[in-house]
Amino acid sequence: MLSLSTNMRHSLLRKPTVSLFAFVITTGVMASGAFAAHDCTEAKPLLNVIKTFYEVDPKYSNIIQPRFRLTLTPIGDNPQPDGVRYVHEGEKIDLPVAEDGEVLELEKALTFHKNGKLCKLVNGDFVEEQDEPSGEASMSFTFPFKNTSGVHSIDDLLEGAKDGSKVMNRLAPGGLGFVVPGLKAIVIRPDNSDDAAPVVSFWRDNQQIDGPPLSRLGKSQFFRTKDMKRSKADEVRIDGTYKMDANFDYKEEDLAKAEAARLKALEAEETQ
Repeated sequence: MLSLSTNMRHSLLRKPTVSLFAFVITTGVMASGAFAAHDCTEAKPLLNVIKTFYEVDPKYSNIIQPRFRLTLTPIGDNPQPDGVRYVHEGEKIDLPVAEDGEVLELEKALTFHKNGKLCKLVNGDFVEEQDEPSGEASMSFTFPFKNTSGVHSIDDLLEGAKDGSKVMNRLAPGGLGFVVPGLKAIVIRPDNSDDAAPVVSFWRDNQQIDGPPLSRLGKSQFFRTKDMKRSKADEVRIDGTYKMDANFDYKEEDLAKAEAARLKALEAEETQ
């Protein structure tokens, strides 16, 4: 049911409807994948991830705030789960699932025993086992910067990316079955989707200079940390409302494809 299969893949640009500012690990839709064959699964693999993000060493969360999100998505006509129940030796604890599939109150899992089980609930009841997968589970990791003053030192941006990489490295011993990547990019986007794209400038010794190469996706601006370092800038200034995240590396061709898909979707909406 809720098996977090070790056969996982990661993608910055999974599909246009998925947030492009989160590293996404998605269980494959397969017999051993989410919701398949069994209505319950071992809790241990997920608990390692939750503890990694909810028990972050303060020295890795003074610049960024690592965040973890677990989402359950039904396949086909199968119903959306409305809860996940943890069971272990007579103990039962329910985690609610929001309408968009996000599993809430994950901090409760910090008390779960690794030998417990996690079971999908629909209308508050256990779900019978099925021969075919009925859904999938995805995990997203984001690393937003705490400072939103509009002025950032390059050193802080580079350090924040390193700290996020160290948090991700803690997942490696958990047996999730994927190579843990480092954070090698900074993404700046509007705080609200209706806001204008933030204006980003780079400075050295209080003088504006040419910034590093920039890639765009809609109103979002992507910079590689190595290019920031090479630019010799010591400060980034941002005008307008914004959010900024340390992120995983990207390919320009992937951004171009995502932008083309975004524009096509917008055009389709306008013609309806």
